[in-house]
Amino acid sequence: MKSLLFFCILLTTGTNSIAQLNVDSLDAANAKAISNYPEFIHKAAITGQDSSIWLTSDIRKDHRFYGYEKSNTNSNRRILFSIFTNDVEGNPYKLRYGAYYQTAGLDGKKLKYTGITGKFIKAQLWDNSGKILISELFFERKWFVFD
Repeated sequence: MKSLLFFCILLTTGTNSIAQLNVDSLDAANAKAISNYPEFIHKAAITGQDSSIWLTSDIRKDHRFYGYEKSNTNSNRRILFSIFTNDVEGNPYKLRYGAYYQTAGLDGKKLKYTGITGKFIKAQLWDNSGKILISELFFERKWFVFD
């Protein structure tokens, strides 16, 4: 009976909906896989010198956080930093500014801290020529430390 129901859903939803279900499942599974123990969490650093944000990957520690359009986790996601290969390779969530393991992967782009808004930090994304690509980008504050 379950197989028949799944087959009927396949016929009525089409390929794009199935692909979206797979991406949503991947997103939920990877979010759940993040450790609950602080010693296994890796955070991005905000430098006091020039407000740059940097993150390096550490295979022994988890990180997975989105940059949002607004200071709300339900707003549009624009960029992702994750330790998980299936989050990053091929940008499976089709984020406008991509998915990365670390800030070194930004290909010359830079993140700059500009302030705090509630439980979020506010940042800007700059291209390698000094032009601002995103003037307001919000990350959950729990993923950052001040250096």
